Amino acid sequence: FVLQDNSLFEQYDVLGNMQLYAAFHNKRYSEEKYRQILKSVNLDIPLHQSIQTLSGGQKQRIAIAGILAMQPKCIIFDEPTASLDPLNAAMLEEVLEKLSREGKTLLLSTHDVDFAYRFADRILVFDNGRILADGTPLEVFKNISVLKQANLKRPLLLDVCEDLAAHGLFPEGSFYPRDFSEFHTYLAQRNSF
Repeated sequence: FVLQDNSLFEQYDVLGNMQLYAAFHNKRYSEEKYRQILKSVNLDIPLHQSIQTLSGGQKQRIAIAGILAMQPKCIIFDEPTASLDPLNAAMLEEVLEKLSREGKTLLLSTHDVDFAYRFADRILVFDNGRILADGTPLEVFKNISVLKQANLKRPLLLDVCEDLAAHGLFPEGSFYPRDFSEFHTYLAQRNSF
């Protein structure tokens, strides 16, 4: 479980934190293995660096590295991009995408609808302890009544595509890109603009 505030122990350095996480599951590794785990979360920092000298994004990735040292099959994240600047949020998203490609099951709690739309395969919307919706990002974010009830906005890219479709500039309903890279690729292939 990776908490929003990264759940690191500031009295330990990077290595000490990772060793502590590993010890929770009776795991022990060489320093080289810990360096490999850090590289897997796009960090190349000294193992004995103080936690207090790190940015929020680095701390978040060290918390993930500590979890990876436990060798879980499933990782739960609480608001993983909260309080991160855009650069660190993008770096964290790269790490999450890599973990997903490696077959890890990732459960994320987030209010960031743009992140959820582009990243999730399945979305559950909760309100007052009950499930309001369960479906693909497109199914959930096109359901206006669910969004209103849960006080959520629609993802920006979905709004842009639907606005363009309403003006005949984008094919309505046939294709909804999940991120701006897909959107740009589609436009380049169509030479629409």
